[in-house]
Amino acid sequence: MSGRLAGKSVLITAAGQGIGRATALRFLAEGATVWATDINPAALDTLAAEKPSIHTRILNVRDSASVIAVAEQIGAIDVLFNCAGYVHQGTVLECSEHDWDVSYDLNVTSMYRTAGKAASSTCPRSRRVSRARQIGQLTGRRRPP
Repeated sequence: MSGRLAGKSVLITAAGQGIGRATALRFLAEGATVWATDINPAALDTLAAEKPSIHTRILNVRDSASVIAVAEQIGAIDVLFNCAGYVHQGTVLECSEHDWDVSYDLNVTSMYRTAGKAASSTCPRSRRVSRARQIGQLTGRRRPP
């Protein structure tokens, strides 16, 4: 632990498990004030029980009102780590239009909500988000010839 993020406030989406959880734990170890968000309350409860100094909030990144409400609760941030994402199982030929819409909303539009609305609406002009990371996932399944 080097304290590289000491004094920094970090907002992490999808922090209840996987990459988001690992990032929340690492940022905390580096000295950041961590705001871990997720749509899954049980996952956040587990994270908070393990590390009580992590601040947790339920957040549905697909809902603008939810994003703005959480942003107003936590105030200005220095780092935004967008980790929420979804990958449809199967090929694009097997993907329904509904699945496509959900995937696009979660993987693309939610990043607009958090970076564009939440971060900019809570930071004074002199203190905008200094770092934003978008984590995207793309997996494919190749059919045998």
